[in-house]
Amino acid sequence: MRALLLALLGLSCSSPPPAVTDGGTSAVIADASSEPSSQQPAPEPEPKRPYPAKVRSLRLTRSVAVHAGPAGDSPNLGTVARDTRVEVIQAKKGEGCDKRWIEIVPRGWVCESYLEPNKRAPRGLELPKLGRGTIVPGRFGKVVGGEPVAYKLPVDEGAMEMVVSRKLEGSVTVREQGVRVVDGKTYWHIGGGEWLAQELVRIHQPARHRGVRVGDETGLSLPLAFAVDRKDPVRRVMAYPSAQAATGKRAVLARTVVEIHATHRAPDGSPVRYQIGADRWLGAGDVVFVDRAKPPPLTEPGERWVDIDLDAQTLVAYEGQTPVYVTFVSTGRRKHRTETGIFRIWIKFAETTMNGQMADEPSYSMATVPWTQFYAVDIALHTAYWHDKFGIPRSHGCVNLSPRDARFLYFWTDPNLPAGWSMAHGRVQHPGSMVRVRSKDDPEPEFKGYAKKVYEARKAAVR
Repeated sequence: MRALLLALLGLSCSSPPPAVTDGGTSAVIADASSEPSSQQPAPEPEPKRPYPAKVRSLRLTRSVAVHAGPAGDSPNLGTVARDTRVEVIQAKKGEGCDKRWIEIVPRGWVCESYLEPNKRAPRGLELPKLGRGTIVPGRFGKVVGGEPVAYKLPVDEGAMEMVVSRKLEGSVTVREQGVRVVDGKTYWHIGGGEWLAQELVRIHQPARHRGVRVGDETGLSLPLAFAVDRKDPVRRVMAYPSAQAATGKRAVLARTVVEIHATHRAPDGSPVRYQIGADRWLGAGDVVFVDRAKPPPLTEPGERWVDIDLDAQTLVAYEGQTPVYVTFVSTGRRKHRTETGIFRIWIKFAETTMNGQMADEPSYSMATVPWTQFYAVDIALHTAYWHDKFGIPRSHGCVNLSPRDARFLYFWTDPNLPAGWSMAHGRVQHPGSMVRVRSKDDPEPEFKGYAKKVYEARKAAVR
């Protein structure tokens, strides 16, 4: 997704790595014969409460950036949404804010100019908001038709006719943000004051696929075998009554875990079919094996990271050396292969619109893509609400996830997003989770981006 256009505040992960200490003895060593001092350092005073006791929280009057320190030029940690009520730690004066800087729970500082004292308890909503029983935040659809146009409402509210705004070119996906009927025709509000005839929208049905949890409490552990048709991962997989049978029946649900009981091999030793039950054999090409992978160098105990296998089109989430979640993904197609490497998530968005154009291909625009995690400048893990082909390459270079998988990983990885936060940055000092993308051609990829800085800092710390 090389031409992705994003309006970002800046790449906070480009700052240099922090000074690293070796944890050794102090440069000043007391005389062994001297008596230990009876004086203890005075405890840090409790920060003075900046508001009366009746103020239990502060409500944001607009969406506000969160900074690492009490200054406007300190690194950006993320964004908190309007109407979120935050808990206060302390207040300080500093540059870049007309009033005071307020330190909030769980981290960061916000300018008091956009805060309003509130008597209610702190509260934030998970973003994006999901309706009851839904798996994506709203209705989405692909714009179809010969020359679709978007409209604006007329200035005269009493008029019924719609005013042409612009032509919609390329591959365009829109989100319905409201509905209006004009002269008997239904229009979708698609944002920016624009409206589109509903008859020009083919509504997407988001995939309900989700990965599987692994671990002691699930009874599943790696290695695992999955049944999947590599030409059409949604289609049931062909099951044969014997190892040599010429015909079978599509009886095995797509992307499900299967247990291998026996293997039928060709004379050269290569597998031809796998037995998964009595009178049930799968073609070797319809079985994907997922095994445990070794963590990248200097992965900390329990550290959360993900491993993506481009050949298998699988993703495994790990905590240290322990796999906890396995699913299928869609990475870049042949002309847009996903780059291999060891990266770190540098920014997360609850929702973001993705626009781009690849070489001589038509432009594309995907409206408000939820649960998006960028791990390279223009490559992300993100929801694909427009297809259900997880298990085969399909993207422009990003890693497509089903809505349920994208949501799980978004809240599972670092940097974590407290309720009410719509965006969060990872930094060298507090890095986002590692994302390793590998293939049979590059089985041990190198560190890239700020993941390389984090690795170098850790390596220096253990010397």
